[in-house]
Amino acid sequence: ELLEASPAAANALEDAFGWRPLLFAAHAGDAGLLELLVGARADVRASCHRGNTALHLAAAGGHAQATALLVGAGADVEAQSVQGWTPLIWSAITGQDQAAAALLSRRAAPAVRDAEGRTACMWAARHGHRGVMRTLLATGGVDLAVKDNDGLTLRDHAKEYETLRRTFGQVGSRSLSLSSSVE
Repeated sequence: ELLEASPAAANALEDAFGWRPLLFAAHAGDAGLLELLVGARADVRASCHRGNTALHLAAAGGHAQATALLVGAGADVEAQSVQGWTPLIWSAITGQDQAAAALLSRRAAPAVRDAEGRTACMWAARHGHRGVMRTLLATGGVDLAVKDNDGLTLRDHAKEYETLRRTFGQVGSRSLSLSSSVE
């Protein structure tokens, strides 16, 4: 009813962070509300103060239906936030395999680099998201020799993750053996 009475409400700006109703709906993964807002001509390319669009938020949250709806409504799959993160990079950071696959099927470019020179596959490797890495590598669009601004390759990021995982695993097992010997 509000949208019918005031179509401008679909694009109303929330001042503190620059979020609009569409961004809130995408963050929640509410496809029904997204459909209503898109039908009321909400701007699917609008971004918050950090440069994130509704598609960034849907992809980061792994909301596949919301991601597909936004892409179908004309959302930009290559939109970059102030950090240079695309929706594909966000899906890689958060380990959202289905969102990454949906974006790739809509021609999202896996070779796009953010402000730190990192690709989506580098971010997936840094966070240990093997499923997203497999999806990205299967495209054939990932250059294994590319280096980020720190001179690190995809392989370096993967090694760093494995080193951290092993280190924390060892610390965790030592903590368990210490606590059981105290009891």
